[in-house]
Amino acid sequence: MLNSNEFFWFSVAALLHTFTPGPNMACCLSRSSCQGRMAGLFCLAGVLAAYGVHVLTISTSLSILVQVSPMAYELLKMAGSVYLLWLAWLVWRAGSAKAQMVCELVPVRAWALFYVGFFINLFNIKAMLFYLVQLPQFLKIDHGGLLAQSIHLGTVQMAIGGVVIGMLVCGLARLEPLLASQGSIWRGASRYAMSSVLVVLAARLLMLRIGL
Repeated sequence: MLNSNEFFWFSVAALLHTFTPGPNMACCLSRSSCQGRMAGLFCLAGVLAAYGVHVLTISTSLSILVQVSPMAYELLKMAGSVYLLWLAWLVWRAGSAKAQMVCELVPVRAWALFYVGFFINLFNIKAMLFYLVQLPQFLKIDHGGLLAQSIHLGTVQMAIGGVVIGMLVCGLARLEPLLASQGSIWRGASRYAMSSVLVVLAARLLMLRIGL
């Protein structure tokens, strides 16, 4: 299992992944804004269920990849830094979060909201890439049990994402004035700060890969 330092860096990566622009956050917040807090939470439940599918599928694939092609697995780990730089670019160029919260016509029934969240995340490339190229950074081949390690880390990421998005959904009424101020100093500073942290994290992972 991860030591405290490794767990900290994985948690940072998972937290930054949650806050970067993507369909999951936009979907849950738009439902909460247009149809109320419970609608946002039902949508979040679907998002988390799809995360579970990603965790099981990609964890199994990574375990097989290590046995079939160790070289491909190492290249996949190198791709983790490129992924973080891509996220940094998304954050840097992100526009108004309010503009993404469009009130689409979605049925208000709980099961329909659950399926909306589920299928949006099931085909969410950003979510799949996180598990595919970030999990390998923190897996320890020499400790064995890669499948168990992957599921454990995936569960941690799901918990972080669920708590963060859940808190935003429940506190949306207070956040809306902030989200509406697209040109605010706070919004610009937070966007630049997050993209900078992502670049630092990418550089750190790259240096670990090349032994610096």
